[in-house]
Amino acid sequence: MKFFIQIFFIIIIFSNSVYSLSLSIGEITKISSFRENHLVGFGLVVGLKQTGDSRSVLGLQALVKLLKQRGIEAKNDIIKSKNIAAVMVMANIPPLAKRGDTIDIWVASIGDAKSIEGGYLMQTPLFAADGIVYAAAQSAITDSNQTTKKNKNTVRVIKGAIIEKPIVQPMINLIENKRELSLSLINFDINTADNIINSVNNLYSNSTNLDPDGTIVIKIPENEDSVKFISNILDTKVQVKTRAKIVIDSNTGTIVMGGGVGLSAVAVNKENINIKIGQNDKTNTQRKGNVYIEETATVKELVEALNSLGMPAFEIIDIIKTIHSSGSLHGELIIQ
Repeated sequence: MKFFIQIFFIIIIFSNSVYSLSLSIGEITKISSFRENHLVGFGLVVGLKQTGDSRSVLGLQALVKLLKQRGIEAKNDIIKSKNIAAVMVMANIPPLAKRGDTIDIWVASIGDAKSIEGGYLMQTPLFAADGIVYAAAQSAITDSNQTTKKNKNTVRVIKGAIIEKPIVQPMINLIENKRELSLSLINFDINTADNIINSVNNLYSNSTNLDPDGTIVIKIPENEDSVKFISNILDTKVQVKTRAKIVIDSNTGTIVMGGGVGLSAVAVNKENINIKIGQNDKTNTQRKGNVYIEETATVKELVEALNSLGMPAFEIIDIIKTIHSSGSLHGELIIQ
């Protein structure tokens, strides 16, 4: 299949691969105690049309145990249905989720079931790493929540679980009767951390420091309302040095980049095309299939040159990946 390249130039005013932005502290940090938590549980999908487990005994054992809890005696060798499937159920609890909130789940077969589509996931307790149940999952599994049509044994169910027990994540640390706010940079950078510390200390003298693990700790003054104080801190603007980024969507052949993503000297040979970046020898570069680009050029110019040769998007993406792997692409590469 041939892809057609789509290029969007977001940042075109900077000539370097590192540029500075003025952003609020709330945009570049998160409160350290606020985090997602993973949940997992073993479950049973019933009501399948002969597409369930045929050899695995996990589903049968779970069904026998469940029936016994309901006062019904049954044995594995009596139940020979292919209408059930053993599954694992996974979910994430977002920060500050409350009891009664719904969350998405992933249901994946662990037996030899052909498909779990069309079945019903029976109530499944979901455990965190501490062994405590924080949510319960139960849902029909229909083609409307089937995320990958080619794989009918892994399904994402929207709002398939209900939180039964919230995970406590205090906003403020109470240490020796002193209140502290801990912030973590979403993308850690020592210069950005230093800018945050200086900005906050200018507002509240010597109230901020950097822990050895990279956490920014801010002491809340005794006479300050904690909520208002935190709001003011998160709204404070600081200078942030950010590396230019290239985002590639391999499925659609879309490349999103800043105009200032620079390149160093490198040579790439791909089938009948020779690409030279920053090479002094321009011999034969005018021949078809040869691309010569100055070392001061950007990825934008490279993509334009390759695009002018009619090269399909997936090949251009491969070349960008190769150059990045060699260390000659000066920017962050994100592949989706």
